[in-house]
Amino acid sequence: MNVRLKIRRFFNGLWNQHYIASRHIRDAAPVRVNAFNTRSHNKIHARAFEPVWLNDIDKLIATDRTKTSDYHFLDVGCGKGISTLYVKERYYFKSVTGFDFEPDFIEAAEKNLKYSTVKGPIDFYIGDAGDWLLDNQRWFLFLYNPFSDHVLEQFLRNNIDVLRKTQSMMAYANAQELETVLDFPHEMVYRLPHIRSALILF
Repeated sequence: MNVRLKIRRFFNGLWNQHYIASRHIRDAAPVRVNAFNTRSHNKIHARAFEPVWLNDIDKLIATDRTKTSDYHFLDVGCGKGISTLYVKERYYFKSVTGFDFEPDFIEAAEKNLKYSTVKGPIDFYIGDAGDWLLDNQRWFLFLYNPFSDHVLEQFLRNNIDVLRKTQSMMAYANAQELETVLDFPHEMVYRLPHIRSALILF
């Protein structure tokens, strides 16, 4: 690991710890895939849960100077809802929603919201991205590399028409499967290599 990445990890880790502690978020512990209780067939394509570096969300939203009030925010594979709470507190979207296929994570997300200082409304749902169908409205999707290209391709195949029609966008943190996204029709992509992320406009 190079020195710059070590420094970035250190300061981003401090910011995450400060945010989680100061908002009284109870459960941010990482979870390996083999501890997931979901019965979804897509479990084999899942990635372990750990909180995203929250500063990266700010950088992604700032990239296109997005007017967030024009969008509905959806945290795809929200885990324990930490990124969802962060966005709700810091930005104004038409609505804020998170979903995950792991029931234990949604239970943790609802408890984190209940006992934190962050005020709702936030909706959390149990759902599999491979089966998720978006409503016909303008979306700001957020993903922190929650699953492999197999599920990402399923999600986009099911929803690309809505994303294109509504001129939605996707903020993709730790974008390991970015090329899968770019195989689908899109208008523009902003690459942020210094944070291994991208903002895709449909």
